[in-house]
Amino acid sequence: MILPYRAIESVISKQSHLSSTYGLVLSIRGQEELFFEFRERDSRDDCYKCLSSSIEIMRNLEQSSFVNPSERARVEAAKAEHDLLIKIRRDGRDNVELTLPDIEDAGM
Repeated sequence: MILPYRAIESVISKQSHLSSTYGLVLSIRGQEELFFEFRERDSRDDCYKCLSSSIEIMRNLEQSSFVNPSERARVEAAKAEHDLLIKIRRDGRDNVELTLPDIEDAGM
């Protein structure tokens, strides 16, 4: 499963339903929660810290003003291409003609 950081709304560490494991809950935008169970508390805590810091970095980068307009145009073109490919994959059509955005027009 590939899950983009921007889709994760929150990460919560909890005691698992089983007494011998430690739980981690991911709240995902538009989906149900994902539950993970770890045998060791340290492993769960390491995963929690890694996910939390990565999500925070992604949120800060999205709000950053350091990205210049040409880079932002390239990002938007790549995002449009990605969304188109996901739509085609979900539709399951093999005979669809792809018209991908022209990256040169996006400032590359």
